[in-house]
Amino acid sequence: MEILIIYILLINLIAFVMYGRDKRKAKKDAWRIPEHRLLMVAWLGGALGALLGMRCFRHKTQHWRFRLGVPLALIVWMVPVGSVSLVYAMQSGKVLFTPLMIRRSIEAHRADKPYTKDYQWVPYKSISPHLVRAVVASEDNLFVKHNGFSERAIRQAWEERHQYGHVKHGGSTISQQTAKNVFTFGRRTWFRKARETWYTILIEHIWSKQRIMEVYLNVIEMGNGIYGAEAASRRYFGHSAARLSYNESALLAACLPSPRKYSVTRPGPYMQRRQQQILYLMPKMGGLKELQ
Repeated sequence: MEILIIYILLINLIAFVMYGRDKRKAKKDAWRIPEHRLLMVAWLGGALGALLGMRCFRHKTQHWRFRLGVPLALIVWMVPVGSVSLVYAMQSGKVLFTPLMIRRSIEAHRADKPYTKDYQWVPYKSISPHLVRAVVASEDNLFVKHNGFSERAIRQAWEERHQYGHVKHGGSTISQQTAKNVFTFGRRTWFRKARETWYTILIEHIWSKQRIMEVYLNVIEMGNGIYGAEAASRRYFGHSAARLSYNESALLAACLPSPRKYSVTRPGPYMQRRQQQILYLMPKMGGLKELQ
């Protein structure tokens, strides 16, 4: 990512100089630099430098290619540059809200139902290590080893879609779920999936594994209007997330695939069975040193 930042700075500096020097000659209708090269530099990432060069040095061209092409290139490049900057800015600190919280509020308003958001951010050290181990066992047992994507889970999801017409077991890793929760509205569209994939790559390269887990455990939906481990722990068990026991952690992790469908306070047969499976898997997760 540092290479991308250096590239953006250099290409914009080059564009600034090129567009600044490119004035029409006094008596000849010609360009000092070929027109296609100027536009190419703008589209390679130098749109901001090109625009500033045109403004500062009073670039006189009225050609539509420049009037349209440079601002359009700037808009296109604002997406990757803006997203990288956003992820860098969120390397630490509290996530104030997520798009999913906004979406749930809008859905409740449209359905004319009351909506109360219960969300309490706590630092990673204030969350029980039992819960960390439980969600890794339940959701993504290769979390500390993969680069954001699980090839095995993706292959399984692909086979299930072809065989059953739908995916029975999701192929999303904890990193993907974090990217989805924090940077998208969560709707099942190809555009959302593309954004999720892009942001998964970014957080895996910019954030640490511990930061990804911290954000995940703080913003994950754990019931109707309940977000994060702290709010869920206080609502369901009456104490902070730091005091979650082995069994309580496994029960919370068991509800994560469908937190608004399965009840933590009144666990049915599926939840009880899933809790026992997670309890069995938790000791097999190793030391998880990357998350300590």
